[in-house]
Amino acid sequence: MKKMRTKSKDELKDPSVTCSIVVNNETIKWNKRLALAYINERLNRIKKIWWTRSSVLPDEVKPNMSQAEKDFFEGYDKILSEYNQEMDVDLASDMSPPSELMVEVRILQDYGEILLRSGQFIDLKRSSVCLLRSDVESLIQKGVAVQLKS
Repeated sequence: MKKMRTKSKDELKDPSVTCSIVVNNETIKWNKRLALAYINERLNRIKKIWWTRSSVLPDEVKPNMSQAEKDFFEGYDKILSEYNQEMDVDLASDMSPPSELMVEVRILQDYGEILLRSGQFIDLKRSSVCLLRSDVESLIQKGVAVQLKS
C-alpha cells in the first residue's frame, strides 16, 4: 500500500500528469456548463409556451419533449394556475400595458350575463359596448368580442 501512495505522489510531480488532470477537470466543468445552459434554454422555451398559449401544450411540440419536460410544464402550469386563482388575476391575459382603461368592443354573439369586476351584472347581446379592459379581455380571447379601434 505504501508503495502505491508514494508512486502516485511521484506521478503528481510529473508535469505531464498534472497537466492531464487539470485539462480533464476543466473539460468536465466546461461540459457541465454546456449541459446546464442547454437545459436552462429548453426550460425557458417551455415557460414561453405557457405564457403564449396558456396551459395548452401544442401537439407539434409534445413529441420533441422528454417526460421530465412534460412534467415540468404540468408543474409550472399548476403553480401559475393556483396563483391566478388565489390572487384573482389572469397573468397571461394581456402582456402589454393598456393604453386606455376603457375599451370599446363589439359583441359578436349573444353571450348572456357576465359579472363585472365592479360587481354588476351585464347582459351581453350583439352590440357595441364600452367596458373596462379587464372585464372584456377574456371575452376577446374567447372570440366572443372584438376590440374596436379608437
